[in-house]
Amino acid sequence: MIAVYMLLIMFGLFLIGMPIAYAIGIAAVVSMFFFSSIDVSMFATSAITGIDSFPLMAIPFFVLAGKLMEEGGISERLVALANLIVGKIAGGLAIIATISCTIFGAISGSAVATTVAIGGIMLPGMDKANYPRPFSAAVLCISGIIGALIPPSLTFVIYGAVTGTSISDLFIAGIIPGVMLTVVLSVTAYVVSKKNGYQGKPADRSMGNVWLTLKRSTLALLVPVIIMGGIYSGIFTPTEAGCVACLYAAIVALFVYKTLSFKDIYRLTAQSARLTIVMMVVIAFASGFARFMAIEDVPQIISNFLIAVSNDKIIFLLIINIFLLLLGAIMDTTAACIVLAPIFMPIAVNNYGIDPIQFGMIMCFNLLLGLTTPPVGSSIFVTSSFTKIPLQTIGKALIPFWVGALICLLLITYVPWFSTVLVK
Repeated sequence: MIAVYMLLIMFGLFLIGMPIAYAIGIAAVVSMFFFSSIDVSMFATSAITGIDSFPLMAIPFFVLAGKLMEEGGISERLVALANLIVGKIAGGLAIIATISCTIFGAISGSAVATTVAIGGIMLPGMDKANYPRPFSAAVLCISGIIGALIPPSLTFVIYGAVTGTSISDLFIAGIIPGVMLTVVLSVTAYVVSKKNGYQGKPADRSMGNVWLTLKRSTLALLVPVIIMGGIYSGIFTPTEAGCVACLYAAIVALFVYKTLSFKDIYRLTAQSARLTIVMMVVIAFASGFARFMAIEDVPQIISNFLIAVSNDKIIFLLIINIFLLLLGAIMDTTAACIVLAPIFMPIAVNNYGIDPIQFGMIMCFNLLLGLTTPPVGSSIFVTSSFTKIPLQTIGKALIPFWVGALICLLLITYVPWFSTVLVK
C-alpha cells in the first residue's frame, strides 16, 4: 500500500504540473514521513549516493560535446553529406533529415539535441520544397530518438550506471537497433512521400562538389570513430571518451572550422552546466525514490505478480513493452530509467533468462519512443515549439512512423541477435 500511496501522490503532482524531479522527491518523502517507519534522511543519503557515480560523469561532457558540434557548424556539413547520398529520391529531404539525425546522434547522444540541431537546418528547406509542415515535424521528431540509440547515448549511460551493466557493451549494442530504425524510418518517409508526391532535391554530384562535401564532413565523421575506437581499444573509458569528444569538438570548431570563439565556448559550457544540473537533480531524486521502493520490497512484489501472471518470456516481454510505452508517455526518460531499471532488469535476467544488454535495448527504446508522445514527451513538445504545429497535428502525422518504430521494437524484443551479436 505504501507503494500505491507513493505512486498516487507522484502522478497527482504530475497532473497539476509539478516538475518531474520535484514530484518524485515529494512523493517519496511524504510517503516515508506518513506511511513508513523509514527515516526520511535515508532519501537524502540515497539521492547523494545516486549521483556519486563515475559513469555519470560522462553526461556533462557528452552534453557539452553535442552543443559544441551543434553550434560549430557540424550539423550543416552532415546534412550536406546526407543530401549527396539520397537527395534525389522521392521524399529525399525527409530521408536526409533521418540520416542526418543518425550521424549527429553519434556525436550528441541526446534525442532532443538531435531534433533541434537537425530541425533548425532542415525545416526551412523542407518548407521551400513544399513539404507539409506536419509531415516535416513528424520526421524530425521521430528521427531525433535515433540520436539516443546510436552510441554514445546518454540513456545508455544512465541505464548502465544504475544496473551495473557495461556501458561500453551498451554502446556497441545500440549500433544495430539505431541503424535498423534509421532504415525503417527512411523507408516509411519514402513510402509516404511517394504516395503524396513529395519530391526529392537532386544534389550536385560533380567530382568537385563530392570532394568538397567529403572534405568538409570528414572531421565531423571522425568523432564517433574516435569515441568508439578509443573505448574498444582500451585507450579510455566511456566517461573519458566524453572528455575527448569535448576537446576534439572544441579544437575543430575553434581552429579548423573557425565557427566558434572562446566566448562561445564559455557560453556553451554554461548552458551545458545548467542542463546537467537539471538532469542530476532528476537522477538524485529518482535514486532516492528507487531506493525507498527497494526497501519496501516493491521489486519483489512486482516480480511475484509477473510470475503469477505468466512464466512465459514472450508474455512477460509483451507486458513490459506495453507498460514502458505507456509510462514513457507520462514520465521523463531519465527518471523512469533510474526508477524502473533496477526493478525490472533483475526480474528479466533471473526469472526469464533475458540478457541484460538486450533488456537495456528494450527498455531504452520504449522510453525513447515515449519522447515522441504527449503529454510529457519532450521531443514532441520541442518539435511543436519550433515548427509552430499543434501536438495533435504532429501526432496524426507520426502514426505511420510509430508503426515502423514498433516493428523495430518487436524485433529487438523477440530476436536477441539484434542486441547482442556485436557485443559477442
